[in-house]
Amino acid sequence: MTPQTPKPKARRKALATVCGLLITLSAAGCGSRLSHSQIRADAGLSAAATDGPVSAPDGLPAVAGTSTGAVPTVESGAAVPVDAAGAGVAVPSASPAAGGSSPNSATARSSVAASPGAGGPKPSATGAGKAVADKGSQPAAAGTPGSQTATSGAPPAGCPPEAQTPVKIASIGVFSGVLGAIIVPGLRGLQAWVAATNARGGLACHPVKLLWADDGFDPARNQALHKQMAEQEKVVAFTYDASPLAGAASVGYVESKQIPVIGNEGAGDFFYDSPFYFPTQSTGHEIFAMTVGAMARAAPADRKKLAVISCTEGSPCTIAEKGFLDGAAKSGLEVVYKGKASITQPDFTAVCLAARNAGAQLLLGTFTAEGQRRLAKNCQSVGLDAIQGVTGIQATLDFAGDPAMEGVIVAEAVAPWFDTSIPAVAEFQASLRRYAPEVPADAGSITGWAIGEHLEAAVRSLPLGPITSAGILDGLYSLRNERLGGLTYPLNSTRGQKAERKACGWPVVIKGGKWLNAGDFFCL
Repeated sequence: MTPQTPKPKARRKALATVCGLLITLSAAGCGSRLSHSQIRADAGLSAAATDGPVSAPDGLPAVAGTSTGAVPTVESGAAVPVDAAGAGVAVPSASPAAGGSSPNSATARSSVAASPGAGGPKPSATGAGKAVADKGSQPAAAGTPGSQTATSGAPPAGCPPEAQTPVKIASIGVFSGVLGAIIVPGLRGLQAWVAATNARGGLACHPVKLLWADDGFDPARNQALHKQMAEQEKVVAFTYDASPLAGAASVGYVESKQIPVIGNEGAGDFFYDSPFYFPTQSTGHEIFAMTVGAMARAAPADRKKLAVISCTEGSPCTIAEKGFLDGAAKSGLEVVYKGKASITQPDFTAVCLAARNAGAQLLLGTFTAEGQRRLAKNCQSVGLDAIQGVTGIQATLDFAGDPAMEGVIVAEAVAPWFDTSIPAVAEFQASLRRYAPEVPADAGSITGWAIGEHLEAAVRSLPLGPITSAGILDGLYSLRNERLGGLTYPLNSTRGQKAERKACGWPVVIKGGKWLNAGDFFCL
């Protein structure tokens, strides 16, 4: 299946739609203050006039073992030469698990998690890992591919030489521009997982090589990159497939090659459309329904009247609204007002007045992080006393301390990154401090980390030997109630069946300028 290259008008509308998705809600500057040409340029779309200079973020984070390179623009599905020639910097050796432990066992990680301050790269004056080469911390051009090489510590005891060949995985997504600013944190978390995994001897004895490439929000490029990674780079799995709309163009190709796709950024509903896609957490419709469930659990019991204000830019807005309405029905909330507003709308006063007049006590919107701030301020200015709810992918770390966001309920689809009482979260934080001290712990980075853990769980039961797509699929289909140490909902997969839709997560509240737990893990 080869998608046609979208026409400029269609691409503008599609990009506006993505900015309205909740995945974009963690990006600064993707709101109504940007023109369409600015948004297109920042998202890495070519052939459009820009209203000012466009700066590409560092799509290749300064994590031990990363490198950068340039990627050609892909037009109309042309072949994409993936340049992974740049060798990454060696990850310093870490002590492997005690001799005799199974290389597939969870115990093989103990020395890494327990000693976050010892032996690994230390923060430099700029905050980058000491082991990172200068070129690895330079800004990357839009559309940058890269690779994280498999240099690692000594393999654990019991690893035969023939089982130590590198295993390649790949991430394809929007890693530049405004959308990249939202999606890259998940890639950083996955990179940190690769660095930690290789430092303790690899994945089931195999050093891991992570490749990534930017699809520029282009369905044709997305499909071409999947094909190139599969047929030329011989990757055995796609991990953190993070292109919320363009990614759907590759479902048919992935099925034809029977390559597993593990985890995404949290917005793509197409992850439920194929038995070869394995969501690591609630995504699409389910993440929105879960958000309402989190509000119902964290808000005072006497607050039952809900206002839903949805974007108008396309089907993702419709999916979000339906998720909110379905979640309200399951959670016993009464929807007293349904409003519409464009993501380019500079002021929400009109819908705030309507919600106030309808008696709303709770408020949900489908806008950017900046848009949610504006919604909160506009509604407060007209006297609407309503508690706002957002998904974890809508919230930025600086919500805490912003008076307008005080009391906001945040629905986290992966375990709250700050809750180190969960051992898997404590391990995640320790590994970031040791292997990626410049990467902040947040909802994005813990999502990427959890996806790596999902892959590891699938491989854990396999016999030593080559890791193949078929073997990973066997492992994924064998998972039963696997929660990755408490990072996500129970993972269950059945061969030949699409992923089960689950709306599960954790309610969190911003109170007193701090992120706080507001309840236990739940599923609607």
